This record gives sequence, structure tokens and C-alpha cells, in this order.
Amino acid sequence: DDCANFFDADSIEDVKLRNDLKALLAKKEKWQEDFSTCLHYQNEGRALEKSKDYEQAIISYEKAVSYGETSSLLQCNDYLYSIQRLAVLYRRMKRYSDEVAVLKLGLRHRHDKSAYAPFFERLASRLAKAKQLLSSNH
Repeated sequence: DDCANFFDADSIEDVKLRNDLKALLAKKEKWQEDFSTCLHYQNEGRALEKSKDYEQAIISYEKAVSYGETSSLLQCNDYLYSIQRLAVLYRRMKRYSDEVAVLKLGLRHRHDKSAYAPFFERLASRLAKAKQLLSSNH
């Protein structure tokens, strides 16, 4: 009787482990899909920026950031490049209020566990300059 309970317990634990593994693999697959989509928009933005189509590049980078922000699995590091490029392009296009907004969005993630500190220092410095430009143009 004790022996039967022992095997039943192992069997239940095996089922739980298999279910946990399935859930983890499904989460990994979803992360890969989300990351791939975000990266697609980012790469599209890079190509458009390279061809000097800045307005379309902005649209692609905005899609990458929006997708990253709405994904429950992606972290800020997965789309920080797009935030940085948006800030650069917004300034180039003299869209200072948009630059300030995207920099503030990026800085909201400053304390995320995966955050890359030097990047946020650059964002903060850029934000100060963008605020100056915004106030001097109003």
C-alpha cells in the first residue's frame, strides 16, 4: 500500500514537471515570437533610416516600442535601440515634444532588473537637452 502511494506521488510529480516544462516552453516560444516581431520593426526602421526615409523609419521604430511596451514577455532591453533611434530622429525632425515623451518612456524602465545603466545615463542627459530645446522653441 505504501509502495503504491509512493509511485502515485512520483507519477503526480512527473505529470506536474511535464506540465511545468510545457508551460515554460510555450512561454519561451511566445517570447521568441514577440521578440522576432519587435526586431522586425526595428530592422525595418534601421533600413528606412539608412535610406534616409526618416518619417517611415520613425513609424517602424514606434511600432517596435509600442509592441515592446504591450508585450508581457519582452523587457525594455529588447527595444531600447528603437527608443534611442526615435529620440535621435525626433530631434533631427525638430519634434522636441515627441523626443521628450519617448525619453521619459525609456527612463520609466531605469530600475528594471534587466536595465543597462549606462544607456539610461545617456537617456537622462539627452532628456535634459531635449527639454531645453523644447522650451526655447515655444
